[in-house]
Parts: sequence; C-alpha cells; structure tokens
Amino acid sequence: MECRTLVLFILIVTTIEQVVGIDPRILSDSLYLSGKQKGNDVTLVNGVTKSGKITVLYDSSSLDREYQLELLTAVQMAFYNLNEGDFLPQYIDLGRMDPPLTTALLTSTQWIINNRTNAMVSLLEPQALTQFIQIYDQFKSRRVLKVFTPRLVPKNTLPKTSVQVLCLQMSEMALSTALLNRVEKIGVKTLIPILDRDDPAQLEFLQHFIAAGHHRTEPIGVSSPLFVVQGEKSPSLQEVLNDERNSGISTGILLLATQGSQTVMEVANESKNILQMRWFSPNLMQYEEWALRGPESSNLRSNATFGIYSVHFVGTRGWDNPSRRKTLRELTHKTEASPRILSSILAYDAAWAARNYVKNNLDLALPMQGMSGEVSFDSDGYRQEGLYFGVSAVPELVSPLVTLLQPSKWILEDVINIVETIEGQYLITEYNVATSSMLTKEELTRFASGTSNSSDCQEHFMEIMTHDPFSQIATTYLFKKENLPYHLLIPNQHGYGITFMCRHADESRTTMKIACTPGGRFSDPVKCFRSHFASREKRQAQNRYRAYYGYNAPQSYANQAKVLYSRDDSNAFGNAYYGGQNGGSFNPSTLPTLTTRFDIPIVSEDVTSTTAPPPPAPKPLPELRQVLKASKPFVGSCVGAATGCAMCVLVLGRLPLGTLPPACTGPCFVGVFGSCGALLGRAFSETTVICTELFRQGYLDIDTFLADAEFGRQIIQQSPMIHKGYKMLATPLVEKMRQSKEFTEIVATFAIPWAKYMKYTLGYSDEFSWTGFAVNVIGSPICFIAGTIQGWTNNFQRENILPTGDNLSTSTTALLTLMFIFLLFQQHLQSRQKYRNHSS
Repeated sequence: MECRTLVLFILIVTTIEQVVGIDPRILSDSLYLSGKQKGNDVTLVNGVTKSGKITVLYDSSSLDREYQLELLTAVQMAFYNLNEGDFLPQYIDLGRMDPPLTTALLTSTQWIINNRTNAMVSLLEPQALTQFIQIYDQFKSRRVLKVFTPRLVPKNTLPKTSVQVLCLQMSEMALSTALLNRVEKIGVKTLIPILDRDDPAQLEFLQHFIAAGHHRTEPIGVSSPLFVVQGEKSPSLQEVLNDERNSGISTGILLLATQGSQTVMEVANESKNILQMRWFSPNLMQYEEWALRGPESSNLRSNATFGIYSVHFVGTRGWDNPSRRKTLRELTHKTEASPRILSSILAYDAAWAARNYVKNNLDLALPMQGMSGEVSFDSDGYRQEGLYFGVSAVPELVSPLVTLLQPSKWILEDVINIVETIEGQYLITEYNVATSSMLTKEELTRFASGTSNSSDCQEHFMEIMTHDPFSQIATTYLFKKENLPYHLLIPNQHGYGITFMCRHADESRTTMKIACTPGGRFSDPVKCFRSHFASREKRQAQNRYRAYYGYNAPQSYANQAKVLYSRDDSNAFGNAYYGGQNGGSFNPSTLPTLTTRFDIPIVSEDVTSTTAPPPPAPKPLPELRQVLKASKPFVGSCVGAATGCAMCVLVLGRLPLGTLPPACTGPCFVGVFGSCGALLGRAFSETTVICTELFRQGYLDIDTFLADAEFGRQIIQQSPMIHKGYKMLATPLVEKMRQSKEFTEIVATFAIPWAKYMKYTLGYSDEFSWTGFAVNVIGSPICFIAGTIQGWTNNFQRENILPTGDNLSTSTTALLTLMFIFLLFQQHLQSRQKYRNHSS
C-alpha cells in the first residue's frame, strides 16, 4: 500500500511539473492555497521549511501585468543565481486566486504569517501593496516583515505597522526633482495634472511634486487637477485638451492617472493641440500596454506624437558594472523590454537584498554593492542618492528623408544625478544631455565610394552597428548605397561602428571600418577611427553566401541569428535590421585570408565640419509632423546645448521660429566627422594605443575595439599611473607596427587575447581568455612602474637634473623601468635562495 502511494505521489508530482512548469525540487514543500482553478492550472505557492523564508508577491491580472512579469523574470534569475542548496523562494500570484483582490490579499497574508516569513519581495502596484500592509496589520503579528520592492511606494500612504518597506529607488521628492528639471529646461510654465478618481497615492505624489517646485528659482504653476474614470470621456477633459489657450510650449500635461490613462490617450488623439502640448509622466512606462492599447493606439511608436517624457531610476555609484551588463544581456534575451529592463535590474537587487537579509542578517543601513550600484537605505527606506535616465517616446521614423536607428521605443534624453542633503532637500549634482550623431548621405556616399579601388564594383553596402542606450545590446543595420536616406540619426552613448563594403565582379570584397568611441561623459563628443581598406579574395564554394535580407550572409551564422523585429525583414526602402545572438552583426564564421592591404592615409578634406545645408522646400503637413516629432528626443545632440539641435537641418526654416526650441534658431553642425566627432589621424586616442593600431590594420572588430576604449577610460579614472606608463611603453611599439607587418603579427599574439579579456571584464562577452588574463596581470604592474618612473623623470627634467626632450624622456623612462624590474627580479631570486638555505 505504501509503495503504491509513493508511486502515485511521484506521478502527481510529474504531472504538476508538466502543467505549471515548477521545479520538482520544490514540490515536496509546496503548499496549496485555496483558490480557483483555471483549466489545468492550479494556484500554487512554493514554500520551503529550510533556513530563510522569502515570499515573492505579484499579480498577473493587474493593469501592469507585462511589467510585473518582467520584474518576476529578474527575481527568478536572481534567486537561481544565489541558490546554494539551502534556500528556495515562495511565489504567490494574486491573479490566480479567488477575486476580488482583497480576498486574495487576505488569504496570502494569513499564509505568510502562519509560515513565519522573514522577508518579502513585492512586485505589486503601490495601491495593492498598501492594501496588503493594512490587512497584515489586522493580524497583530509580532514578527517584523521586511518588504523589498523595486517600485516606488509613497510612504505617507502606508499605515504605521510592523511592516518595513524598503524601496530600491529614491523617494517621490527625488523623482519630482528629476521630472521638474525637464519641465524647466524646455520652458513649460504651467502644468495640468490628470489623476484617477479616488487614488490617494497619486494625490500624494502631486503634493510632493508641488513641494519640490517651491524650491526652484522660477516656480512652475500647477493648475487644479482633472480626475478621470476609465471609459468616461468627460467634457472637462476634452475641453482642456482642445482649448487653444493651452496650446504652445508653455503648457504641459502631467499624467499621473493609471486606470484612466487609456481614456486620456484616446481623447488626446482626437485633440487638435496634441503637437503643441508637452506631456510628462512619472510611471506611464509601467502601464504602457494598458494605456496605449486599442485599434488606433496599438503600440507606443504610433503614439509618439505625444512626445511623452518620463524619468527612470537607474542606480547609484558603481551602477555601470560588468556584472550588471552580463545580467542585462541575459534579461534582454528573455524579455526584450527596453528601457524597462532598468527596472528589472532593480528587481534583481530587491531579491538579492532580501536574500542577504534573511541569510546573513545584514544591517540594511550599511552600503552593499548590488547590480544597480551601492545599495543602502535611509530611515524612511529609500536610497539617498542616485541617477535617473530621462526618456521620451519616439516614432518609428523610417523615410527617404531621415531614418532613426533606435532599437528601443524610447530614446535617452538626459542623465540626472540627484543627492539628498542633510536638510532633506534634493539637489541635482550633475546633469548631462544625451547626444546623438547625425550622418549625411553625402559624406557616407563619399566614403563608400572610397572602397571601390577600381571600376568593377558591382554593389555597395554599408553596415551600421549601434547600441541600445538602456540594455547596451548591439544592433546592426544594413543599407545599400542606392537607398540611403538623406540623414541618419544614431544614439552614440555607447559608441557605434560603420563598415563600408564593395562587392566586385569576381565576388571579392573591399571593406573599410570606422569605429566611433564615446567620451567619458554622456555629453562628450565621440571620436572616430578608421581602419585600412582591406581586399578579400573570392570565397570558396563551401563558404559562399546565401541570399539574406538582400545581402549574402553565411548559412551557418544566419541560422543562429535572431531577428530583432517581428515585422517584415526589411523596410519599404530595402534596408534591413538584424542582430546576432548577442546583438552582434552577421559575419562569416570563417574569414578568408587577407591578401592585400591598402594603407590610404587620412587627408584633410576627410576631417571637416559641415554646416547645415539650406532647408528643403516645404513638404505636406503629415511628413512635417514626423520630422518635428523626431526633433524632440535629440536634445543637445552634437553641440550639447540645453535644447534640441540635431534635427535643425530638417526643421529650421520650415516652421515659424516661435515653435522651435531656442537652440534650433542658430546654425547646426552635422556629420560623423564634423562637430559630433573628429576623424583622428594620430595613432592612438586618449584611452587605447595598441588596440587602435590593431583595429586600423584590421585585426580587431568594431565592438571589441569599442569595449577596449571603454576599458581604457576606466583605467584613466581608476589608475591613471598605469595608463600613463602603458601609453609611454606602447607608443614605440605602434611606430614599429606601422613599419613592419611581421612585428604587428608578434604584437597581435598577446594583444588580441588581451583585448578579448578586456571585453570579457566589462561584461560585453562571455569568452574568457587565460592568455589575456596573464597579459593583464603581468602588464599592469609593469605599466604602473613605468608610469611612476616617468613621473620622476619629468620632475627631474623640471628641476634641470636631467636634460629635456621627449625622446630622451621616453628612453630614460624605459631604461629605468627595465632596470627597476631587473632589480625586483634579482631581489626575488635572492629571497628564494635565502629561503632554501634556511629550509635546508
């Protein structure tokens, strides 16, 4: 009998695993909550009786269902990575329990108390979390429950209970300060708030928003709020949105409503003032699918006419770390939610902080290093400082006039650093405008023609590799010469690359690559480097390309590729969008040998600043609206001004000057080799020396070169002495590499593995190189010694102890470095000999 019972139990476990996809290891401790069944689905709560009890609470039936499920994916990944065999979380989905929400919360709260849960990760909406705490308080539990949440919860709306809520974000005042900064920058004088009826959390945020505005030099007026109900198009809302007095840049809409956001969007679509108003929302991105659904509002790109601006909390000091980049890459492959992927990182840290609290009983007031940077909480349960990304909705702008190479539905506008003072005020300590590069058809065609090298060029191609500013995943776009748009806009926060290709009659190729590395800050201009022209011979039959997106991609690699867009493979103008498994471009799995290199020096006409061409003739209004919409997101592009300039060439002169941002009334400079970044002719940049020469000679691909440049910037900030010594020692090597191909091959044997190791260290690759690791371990102290000795040499020259001269300084430093290393090695040998003598 016992045997048959055991067999029956195993069959039940296997069946449940197949139905709901639960790990069979946790089913032995699973607990069923009384709830309804949906088909074959059964409401489960996965619990454990081992050390540490954490409950994850979410609601798959709420308005922000997609957002909560994205956060849940990050939480599951965190617990999977942190699992050491002694811990398993408990998941409760309120959406699969008996309605209404109050009943589901009551059942789950009772279970949490009876199960003696130590900590909880809440993915619920703030209003639902408030209800949970109110119900928890009714049980009069003596156990203090720590609730970690990646979402912003207004603390003043929470009851005073034994529940302590810890937000992975800053407070509402900080969020209001970041949002007000944008309102002030673009000159909005009056805001009209729109709220849901009977939502105390939204009223609380509005009060914080108004209070934050009182500390500004020019307070922004806030009118009486409008209250909306889902499905009811109130006359007052229609009247406000259609009132001519509210049109113009000085009036904005502060959208706080969530339930009624869908109705607001439908009314706004019918408004004739839609283009003139500025829209702001602190949390629309979380309810994007709900607010923008419908026959005419099926996605955000079709609603970009709103120009909706929102701010997104990213993290604190140390937020851009290698572990975060690797996690971003994994999460992007699971959810592809950009820029909401930033919230997923906060959800990962919420699970990680709860785990540390339960397992190690850590003091949460002390700083801990998480994926989103330094994590610590003040007495109110918020982070005290942090960084916000300002983002705007963008249209899917693809036309012969202008094409926007933006993988995400939102574009990065600005970066805002905020810190809380002792007096409780919030100050903006640093503000950077996100830049973009503008490429013209004329200059791109000129460089593409340079790859011909003969008259038998059959077809020109151009690949542009850029990065999503939020997920940092690379995306490659393919263009043909004949259907290049007149202007290309590229976000350049993480650099980009351009590859020009020419296919000849004998099926050989000539290529030339340009890599543009970003500056140290978001608003710094990019700097571009050009490789040699490289001629590649005809491929063998087994490596022939096959037709793919109008471009011949290798069979083996194309099968592994992942198309980033679910729509047609190419747009109406024949341009393709594609990406590899890690966001990379399509490249042959095995490249043919390089037969010839054409070292064409950079001439002066290649380094130019091109002024904006005269404005084209006026076009019909629909296209003009598209251009105006595209001009909004690119604030301060190229020149880093406070308000937009990158699209001046398209809008200047076509609209009354009063409707343009102030910076667009002056001249603009465009071009990848213009003021957005200079094509450098010297052998090295501020960050990399040998890698630049290897890229120039065709040994490094673009994304590896961009990663190495970023590694160099970090070295400059963290260990300037190492960079100083590296630059001094590497410069003569580069000069020798330019003179001898054989010497370049020797340097490449250790420099290329080192470049791959740097890319791995930054989190941009999963390929570890032991050779590169060894080069870094050995080379770093040598460079530090060289940099230190060079500093001494320079001081001796200033004191006239040594003669001056760059060559003499370099030679002296190199000689002293070698002597110092020799003395250290000799001292090491003597110490080993003494140790052996002592042992014997």
